[in-house]
Parts: sequence; C-alpha cells; structure tokens
Amino acid sequence: MSAASADNQRTYFRLLKLQTIILLSIALVSAVNWQLFPDFRAISIVAAVFLIVLSFSQAFGQIQKYDYKWFLSRAVTESVKVQTWRLMMRVPPYQDSPDDSSAVERFVADIRKMLSEEPDAKLVAGSKPVEGTEVTQFMLDQKAKSVTGRRDFYLQDRIQDQKDWYSQKAVSNSRSHSKWFAATFLLQGSSGGIALLTVLFPGFPFNPTGIATTLVASGVSWMNARRYRELSQSYGLIAHDLSGFESVAKGADSQEKLEKLVSNVESRISGEHTYWKARRLY
Repeated sequence: MSAASADNQRTYFRLLKLQTIILLSIALVSAVNWQLFPDFRAISIVAAVFLIVLSFSQAFGQIQKYDYKWFLSRAVTESVKVQTWRLMMRVPPYQDSPDDSSAVERFVADIRKMLSEEPDAKLVAGSKPVEGTEVTQFMLDQKAKSVTGRRDFYLQDRIQDQKDWYSQKAVSNSRSHSKWFAATFLLQGSSGGIALLTVLFPGFPFNPTGIATTLVASGVSWMNARRYRELSQSYGLIAHDLSGFESVAKGADSQEKLEKLVSNVESRISGEHTYWKARRLY
C-alpha cells in the first residue's frame, strides 16, 4: 500500500509538471508576433497541438485519479501502521499474553475490515505484488519482549523516528514555501514591468507578458498542490508534541504506563492522518 501511494504521488506530480511545461510552451509560442514572420505562420498549428495535448493530459489525470489514489492509499497505510504498533506493544485492542493468538487474529480481521470499508484502496493495493504475511515474525518478536524492551523499541523506532521525520518535513516545507513565494512574487512584479515595456515599445516582435503570468499561475498552482505552508505548520506541531512524548517515555516502566503512552502517541499521529485525509479527500 505504501509503494502504491508513492507511485501515485509521483505520477500525479509528473503529470502536473507536464501540464505546466505545455502551458509554458503555449505561452512562448503566443508571445511571438508571427504576423511579422509570414514564413512561420504555420507555427499556430504547433500551439493548437499543444492545446490538444494539454486537454488530453488533463482528461487522463481526471480519469485515472492519481491524486485520489495517492491520498486514499496513504491514509490506509498510516492507519495500518497505527494498528501494527498497537499490536507489537500489546495495547488495546490487542492486549494479551505474548503467546496468545487471539490478538493476531483480531489484528488480521481489523485490517481486512479496514480494506473492506475502503474498496478503492483495496484495488490500489491489488496493483502491487503481495510479499510476506500481514503479521511478520519481526512483529511477533517485538510483541514477545518485556515491557522495557517494547518501550525502548517504541521510543526509538516510533516516537523518535516520527519526530525526526515530521521535524525535517516541517523545515523542508517551510523553506520550499519561502522559495516559491519569493519566486512568484518577483515574477508577478516583473510581469507588470514587462507589460509596461510592451506599451512603450509596441512594435517589438516578442511579448513575454503571457510567459511571466503563466509562470506566476504555475507557481501558485504548484504551491497549492504541495501545500507547503499548511504542511509546515501541521508537521511542526506534531513534531513538538512527539518531542513531549519522548520526554516522558522513559517513565513508562509498566504495562499500564506503556499502554497510556502508546494510546496518546498513536491518537496524536492518527489524528493528524485523519485530518490530512479529510482535507485531501473531501
């Protein structure tokens, strides 16, 4: 499911880049006053071809729904991860002795139910080869550890790992937002200057105003698709919360305390995923 999510995400943004390139090509062709070059008037056919290709690429994207497949498969992937950690930590709803198979059976049933409730996600998952089992030996080995062993594993591979990931993503998205905002701001300002020059020099055979405005619109569209600012803020908040959970994790030296820790952490992470799914899918 994770691989399917990544593939659909890459395809979605590749298609968006292709559409941007086509739009810029159209703007470039339209920027030239071809009436001054009679021998090149046939270039208008090229512009028409670009428009046809753009229409087909947009229709293809709408039919394939790469963005929807990406959002849905990632949401299901993260939900499965939450349940997997609950199972390995032996916390509700999978609290049992290490050698009791009832928790494993319930975990498998929960995953199946999760997929049955999202039939589109099941179809996306079916596009990738199935490897291994839903419950691996590694998961069972972690499940069989002592309270402190499970706690240390959870602290390092879940809390710290997710804290570092969200923190890095928050910084990366913040930097990307600043760069794209500055670029679009400068382009927007320059497009006004270019428009003024075309008025002052009306006989100039090249009018780059359309190119500049297309670049501005493409930059804004890319920022909206990537949601740099929104993700930077939400990722920064969850990284801060996970840092707090990391500070108290060492005190989880009993099953009761571990259950409380895991419940708080997974509720926070799953809450972020639920919000992410809601704002992306609906």
